[in-house]
Amino acid sequence: MPNRPLGPSIWWVCCLASLVACQKKAPVIVVEEKPPIEELIDQLAAENGGTVEIPFSELITSVSGNRIIPIDQNVHEERALVEDLSHLVSEVMQDLSRPDSPVRAEKRINEVSRHVEDALLVALSLHPDWECGIPLNAAGKVQRSGYPDLRAFHQPTQRVVYLDPKLFATGSQDSSLRTFYYTPRRATSKVTEDASHLLIGIEHDGQTGQWQMLSFQLVDLSSFRVRLKAEFQASNRDLYGGKGVLFRSNQQRSAEIPQE
Repeated sequence: MPNRPLGPSIWWVCCLASLVACQKKAPVIVVEEKPPIEELIDQLAAENGGTVEIPFSELITSVSGNRIIPIDQNVHEERALVEDLSHLVSEVMQDLSRPDSPVRAEKRINEVSRHVEDALLVALSLHPDWECGIPLNAAGKVQRSGYPDLRAFHQPTQRVVYLDPKLFATGSQDSSLRTFYYTPRRATSKVTEDASHLLIGIEHDGQTGQWQMLSFQLVDLSSFRVRLKAEFQASNRDLYGGKGVLFRSNQQRSAEIPQE
């Protein structure tokens, strides 16, 4: 068939379609730029010297995906949980304060803390209503360092309870020095279940080598608040191993001095 010329209406439709096709644009990709260093510094400086306060329960949930369950002492079973735990802590304190206690051989309070953890683990494990062990981290490995120190299970309430014993010297209860630390690392988080979180604060007399446990407190951390303090830091390697060093004196001599 011979080619027939396009009618006026069809010709306009083709032109309009071509025009629309030409006007189509590629999708716009929006890339958010990181805030400039000036904005970051201004924000940190404005937050009370780089300090931000947040609920510990929200921090735990954000890092681990698990909730902190408050202890409700209006519930008989949960009140019994607190009473049982208080009794066990009291017994552990009495045992560790005996003249023949292994803590008497320790010179540093950090070593005494390990004895407290181990004694609580044994006492809870021997109790018919409790199970206790070292919590596994998110990778399924046993990890002694970091929060929390112990994972306990209370049979009557079917409640997982994370325990974190802390020792403090008598007279220091109102001190503003930082004594609680939590490093948020998802890969090695030791909080892997919804649970109650209890801190066991044990007061000692501060007598090195003659440690006496005086009193204790059980603290429910469900309403606890923590502070994040931002600071910029560097190591000696950063300071003295970089390109900024202009001059080194007695380099050979200092290398020959034995390091302590």
